[in-house]
Amino acid sequence: RNDPGGRRRVRFTGRIGGRRFESRPIAIPSGRTREVAERITIENPRLWSPSRPSLYEVHARVTRGNDVLASYDTHVGIRRVEVDDRGRVLLNGRPIVFRGASIHEDHPQVGAALTPSLRRRIFAELRRLNANITRAHYPLHPEFLELADRHGVMVWDQVPVYRIRESLLASSVRAKGLRFVEDMVRRDWNH
Repeated sequence: RNDPGGRRRVRFTGRIGGRRFESRPIAIPSGRTREVAERITIENPRLWSPSRPSLYEVHARVTRGNDVLASYDTHVGIRRVEVDDRGRVLLNGRPIVFRGASIHEDHPQVGAALTPSLRRRIFAELRRLNANITRAHYPLHPEFLELADRHGVMVWDQVPVYRIRESLLASSVRAKGLRFVEDMVRRDWNH
């Protein structure tokens, strides 16, 4: 986004898995936005799985000259999740048997105000159970998703449209539920 004040020329740069990219100069008119995408191929990637949660660091920057105007850093796992003709979930082309437990962002002493150490403890408990999945009824704190990626735990993020009889699922409720799913995918797609 270029705040009003004149046309700007910027570059989009970054790296993932040892691969670097740099855009050509991008012109953004005053008061306008510009969406930029870059495609990078990682040959023979280390695939993420519960038994081997391989993650890649991603660094992206928008610069003008030597000034960094915006930056984004994250970790991503490369994986493929699909459903086969028999209804089985496949992870990286292989059937996966899910074992896990549901979680809530709640603790007897602090309620929903979980500390980072309490979040880490929840994931340590999931791993002691040999869990490879956890389920929540609402969007989890971003740190939960990071921990899940690092600990090899898949997340079943259920939007809060459940336990409603079909006859009560009016078109407006259904539409809102679909928006929740779309928002979840857009927000958490790297996880």
